[in-house]
Amino acid sequence: MALITFLRTVNFVFVDESGLNRYYRREMVRAKRGAKVHGKISGKKNMKTNVIAGVYKNKHFSVRCYNHSTTSTFFEEWFEWELLSVVPEGSIIIMDNATFHRKNKLHEIAARYGFFILFYRLTDRSSIQLRKHGQI
Repeated sequence: MALITFLRTVNFVFVDESGLNRYYRREMVRAKRGAKVHGKISGKKNMKTNVIAGVYKNKHFSVRCYNHSTTSTFFEEWFEWELLSVVPEGSIIIMDNATFHRKNKLHEIAARYGFFILFYRLTDRSSIQLRKHGQI
């Protein structure tokens, strides 16, 4: 019961990144009638827009759009200089296990400013539960 009471007082901040690709389909294609056309579009040749942001109590903040890959260095700089400057003090930051998240480095940065990080992959069910209770 004490844990539930404690969790209700904690500020949870959710962090995630996503890529937007405008080239998922071709505008025109030729094939014999009734034949399916299969194509491959390389993601390296086409520009992709990435978005990174934090969410706290249904509000987005530290939103950044960029047209390059998300690297560990880029993410850590965004995390320290843009995200942590606006997150409520003492918050628990929840993020996924992306390959560019160097966990030790992020824990070190967060601890310097008095924050704690949980690396967790939200399932559909847990995401719905958190939304139901107003956490996201």
